[in-house]
Amino acid sequence: MLDWLHLPVAASAHAGDIDRVLVLTHWLMVVLFAGWAAYLLYVLVRFR
Repeated sequence: MLDWLHLPVAASAHAGDIDRVLVLTHWLMVVLFAGWAAYLLYVLVRFR
């Protein structure tokens, strides 16, 4: 995922930790998006 985000070169000692948090945040957003999309499809089929 770090390659996809095109993050700049690490300029501090904490850059690796910040990058890790950023990647985890993006994975959480992907999981939440998939969950809400599945729920939306369920509701559309259930209550059509």
